[in-house]
Amino acid sequence: LALSNENKFFNEQAFVLASFDLSGIQSFIYKTEIQHALRRLRSKSIYLGLLSEHLANTIIERIGLTRANILYIGGGRCNMLLPNTHVAKNIFTQTLKDANTWLLNTFEIDLFIGSGYAECTGNELQNKDINGEIMKDSFEKIRKHLEIMINQSKQNRFTPKLLYTLNNKEPEDNERECSSCGARRKLLTMADGKTRCSFCRDFADMSTQLLKDDVCFIISDKDKNEPRFEFPFTAEKSC
Repeated sequence: LALSNENKFFNEQAFVLASFDLSGIQSFIYKTEIQHALRRLRSKSIYLGLLSEHLANTIIERIGLTRANILYIGGGRCNMLLPNTHVAKNIFTQTLKDANTWLLNTFEIDLFIGSGYAECTGNELQNKDINGEIMKDSFEKIRKHLEIMINQSKQNRFTPKLLYTLNNKEPEDNERECSSCGARRKLLTMADGKTRCSFCRDFADMSTQLLKDDVCFIISDKDKNEPRFEFPFTAEKSC
């Protein structure tokens, strides 16, 4: 009876192979002025890695899972195994939708998170058929379906409503283009007399701290005058 139930379970679509992919990485990293360029390149590269970790941790914590559900993370890509429930799928989709809104408001159109998920059985994840026998390319079919969904989300990122908003967005008071990244933000006057946005300032200032062996990173929103890395769901965490 136990074996029968096990075989039945492995043929049910009880799992979801979910993935997100951060696009615009190269453009984001290399969009900077020559002065202190190496500092910002270092900081931006580390920031993107931490951003992926931040998003993955937020998703699994909201669903109630652990790091064991993260199969791979690196290079702006993350693959995770989730339960095939409406709650889990909605949390995955909504979290990344909110993150994309934050990225748009923060870095304009430089960064975007493409995402998708594919429902699958335990046997399919193991390259097995319904009888538990080895079946070639079973997992590969899931992966290809997942890639199609991710690519479709990237191609459809600019909806008519979003394009209208971007083309009719009015700058706020005191907003100007940053001399480093080109984004329209409220600028700060630096010691060299140039004006830059707070993000470009922080990317340059954080670089020195990143080289220290005893450095400790704490996500906080208490002191905006100190250099820091900001993330979409910082308010939910303090670590």
